[in-house]
Amino acid sequence: MHSLVLRHFEVASAVLGALLALCSATDICAQASQCAEIPNPPGDASLRLLLKNGQSVFHEGEIIALTAEYSADSSGKYVVNNQNYDRSGRLSGAENFCIEPERGTDPLDDYFHSLQAIVGGGLSSDQDPARQPLTMDLELNEWKSLPPGSYRLTIIGNRLRLGQERDTTTWQNTIIPLRSNTVEFEVAQADPIWQASQLRSATRVLDSPDAKTEEKKHAARLLRFLDSEASTQELARRYGPVDDPFEWEFKFGLFSTPHRESAVQAMKAELSDPEHPVTRDYISTLVALEMLADPKWRLPAYDSSRQEGWHRANDAHYAEAEHRVNEYMRQASKGPHDAAAQAATASEMLLSGLPLSQEEKTRWRQMLLSNWSTLPIEKQNELIESRWAEVEGPEWPPVLEQIVSGPVNPNRAMNKADREAALLRLWHLAPEEARPFMIQEMAKPQGYLRISVLGQLPEHSFPQFEAGWLDAIRRGGTADVVFQLVDRYGSLNILPAVQSIYELHGGEWACAPQTAMLRYFLRVKPDYGVKELTAALAFRKATACYRTQLSEVGEYVRMPQVEKLAIQQLDDPAPSAVGDAAQALQHYGSTAAESALWARLEKFHQQWKDKPDELLHPQSNMAVFDSESGLEQALVQGILLGQAWFADTAMIRRLKELSSPTKQNELDGALQALGDGEFTLDMRWWPEDELNYTLGWYAGRGMASFKDKLAQFPPSSHFRMVTTKAVQKVHQAEFAEGERAASANGQTIEILAPR
Repeated sequence: MHSLVLRHFEVASAVLGALLALCSATDICAQASQCAEIPNPPGDASLRLLLKNGQSVFHEGEIIALTAEYSADSSGKYVVNNQNYDRSGRLSGAENFCIEPERGTDPLDDYFHSLQAIVGGGLSSDQDPARQPLTMDLELNEWKSLPPGSYRLTIIGNRLRLGQERDTTTWQNTIIPLRSNTVEFEVAQADPIWQASQLRSATRVLDSPDAKTEEKKHAARLLRFLDSEASTQELARRYGPVDDPFEWEFKFGLFSTPHRESAVQAMKAELSDPEHPVTRDYISTLVALEMLADPKWRLPAYDSSRQEGWHRANDAHYAEAEHRVNEYMRQASKGPHDAAAQAATASEMLLSGLPLSQEEKTRWRQMLLSNWSTLPIEKQNELIESRWAEVEGPEWPPVLEQIVSGPVNPNRAMNKADREAALLRLWHLAPEEARPFMIQEMAKPQGYLRISVLGQLPEHSFPQFEAGWLDAIRRGGTADVVFQLVDRYGSLNILPAVQSIYELHGGEWACAPQTAMLRYFLRVKPDYGVKELTAALAFRKATACYRTQLSEVGEYVRMPQVEKLAIQQLDDPAPSAVGDAAQALQHYGSTAAESALWARLEKFHQQWKDKPDELLHPQSNMAVFDSESGLEQALVQGILLGQAWFADTAMIRRLKELSSPTKQNELDGALQALGDGEFTLDMRWWPEDELNYTLGWYAGRGMASFKDKLAQFPPSSHFRMVTTKAVQKVHQAEFAEGERAASANGQTIEILAPR
């Protein structure tokens, strides 16, 4: 199933905000429950809590730094999770903070009850606390804003789980809470002189060109927690620039400050500062703080018994927030700005989803491109790579040409200009200007530009370059794209030379060159191509290309001889080779492939039906690519997702009978969608401007494939899609074509474009 990445204030953000509000409340309840209960931890695992540097007296607003140490006596018995961040901005639930007396507030409670909140998640790994104790640095201010007084603190740690001695059927959900020792500390009333000193210290470090990143991060957190009126104004001044590494700290400081009215007024004042960029995130935060200050607009607590009223209030809140954001964007964009702020403001206006006229869009594009060099490289790449639908226009070629003419970026570093994406955009806007750059690269390809760009030219061959390509291949060490140029443009005239080269290195090349050569043979001399593809599938000593070879030859699987070979490959002894054949038949096989996939799944079912635990819980050292569970996944998906046929209710029920427990949820989801007649739809044209679609549980590429698959769904099916107004406008012809195709089938497509 696909997922949609939504920016702030896009459709469903109201629901998202509500879900996060519920999660926040649940976390609070869980903390209270764990603090009240007395966990019964194992005797051979422990959690030790320390006040960092032995400090026990803190000013109000000073960082209360803690250290939590997880350890165990029995090696191999436990694992402890070392996650230390979360994309929502705060790591939730790893530690619960139990304070006596119960005073203070959660400084981010308002944030997690606002429409600003986003879904979290982050990378982590496990370690054995007996072999390597886990030490976590924590700051109590993240969770509690405490008034003056004396306190006792205990934490409940939720990072410990069973390790090697786990029960393999339930261990993933078994968390063992650990209660720490208690530490005591005092919070003294904030002193204005101390606050002013802290503010000066934080701003000095943040402004210092010599300060290290960690020093600046600490200074940003000092500023965030200080909670003085002056620090609030400083947060408003610093928050807003695009790609600021401390954006979260400044935003959270504005949400948590007790001087909310000062925060709102200071943020409004910044909108008229010529050096302060106008960003949608900045204005969204301003609007959220404004509405939190007004009891009329505070989101109500969720009440399952009054869902209709709650949804009405939530929808009204969303609509009001969107209205205010749009008004602020329009007002602020009219003010004077320096070059950097103009570029940032112009990009924000084009990405805002506001109903701009063509004249307004032209003006903003001209402002953006006139100040293009002031934008961070990462922002430039983002606009060209993934936000092109919103910013595209006829003014772009000079800027794109300048990027393409610039330094190469052989390793595709994110902090360097993306020449490849720029050339692709230039090709679609002004092909006559892009062509010389493409021809120049094709003459002596270095691998800086991939075949996804160089393969755009309409010619069938380039005889003038073929000798150079073959010479580069003979010398060895050449980039994959040279082989791929032969695949795409190589003529029949060079077949003997290519055969000679290939036969000298059969089974020795890496997978990308080998695949390119096989695709060339299948195109210009199919019988020879099938012969060499058959041989390549048997090469298993020098390379492991056989594990992906059939799916990588792509559309050539549609050739009857290749499809026959793929069906034969379903009986290969290597699960990875069978899985690849199933995947190839899923995407490119004819209806004849369906029965072959069923036969292989039934054989698999007979083999494993009496030993499901061995299938579901293989040995820990079993290679993933040759696991039987991975083979089952490929076979089930090959049948469920086949492009040439449709998985109806009877087919899915039959799949359920032949599938292990791990596949049941996915199959149940497909059954549910069929029963309801409601399906998700996604149409996107990124990164290569070709339609990539998702219809229910199916996915594919190209409008022809989309309409073929759409026609297989039952009449009266309803498809719902969320997109933006900008994307909808740029691709209105494709959307209209899809809607016409659905209508002809007796189906409906509903497209929601709130922004």
